[in-house]
Amino acid sequence: MCEEACETTEDCSGDNACSNGCAGSTQASFCFLPCKGDGDCSDTEACDLTFCGGKGGLCIPVAPVSCTVAGNECAAGTVCDPATLVCIDKCTSNADCPATTSCNQTSGLCVAAGTGCTTDAQCGAEAQCINNKCEPIATCTTQMECYDAGNQYCAATGTGVNTCQSTACGQSFNSCTRCTSGPNGGNRDASGPEIFSAAQDNIGSGGSSRCTRDANKCAPDAPILCQFSFFAFSPNALPTASLNSKVFVIGSKGPTNPFGVKRTEKNNLSNYSFQACFSEGGSSNSVGTAAFLKDDAGRQSNTLCTVGSK
Repeated sequence: MCEEACETTEDCSGDNACSNGCAGSTQASFCFLPCKGDGDCSDTEACDLTFCGGKGGLCIPVAPVSCTVAGNECAAGTVCDPATLVCIDKCTSNADCPATTSCNQTSGLCVAAGTGCTTDAQCGAEAQCINNKCEPIATCTTQMECYDAGNQYCAATGTGVNTCQSTACGQSFNSCTRCTSGPNGGNRDASGPEIFSAAQDNIGSGGSSRCTRDANKCAPDAPILCQFSFFAFSPNALPTASLNSKVFVIGSKGPTNPFGVKRTEKNNLSNYSFQACFSEGGSSNSVGTAAFLKDDAGRQSNTLCTVGSK
């Protein structure tokens, strides 16, 4: 509705009509754009066909649908706003949300930084779940920038921009049941190493197999030999000697030392590889555990899932 006064439709611009003489008009005559159905109005309006009879209806605001958070009063594509208890459109991306907030794609609600979470998906594309809180994703150029932020490392995201990525338990790549079984519930010491990008390495003759049987290195009840690796960063010196006593895997009875630990340099970062033995595991083709690293001063890294296949 516009504020243009009129006596006849000729006084109105464009396709607008004059409300003078419309049934249901109780206010001064004004110009309005007639509607014939709800499709002619905005998403928050409906066409009141009683306003002007056959001359055209008037778009009027629609009262929001009241709801309860636990109920199912809201239509498809909408969700109950816990702050106002009315149905609102679900967000599908951060573009649907005000500045300083991001779209929780699980709930369909815009959430502020610091909102509780368990996975990155709950925080939207521009935030991540760190220590169970949605935090903005920080851009980075060095590992030290992310190290200072906690359990994070600097990595490319496919957008051409490096950002700080969380390594905390609960992330998609660090969600095995043993990731919280390491020291500090899976978190690194305040000055301990940060480990990330765990991978399974091929092993066996010529490095052509995912795993291999090795009766010399493995016991009869765990005959499958596999190899894993991870990258590590620390502002303090990382271990270079006695490596078999610096890398730990979480077994069924707690942390144990693997063997065959080696350190190499890749992409200006330290890469540690280690071997461990696994049981037949029934029909499952998967192998894996979690690992952490200690530096020479005994400072412990975060705990990182190392999952692969036989």
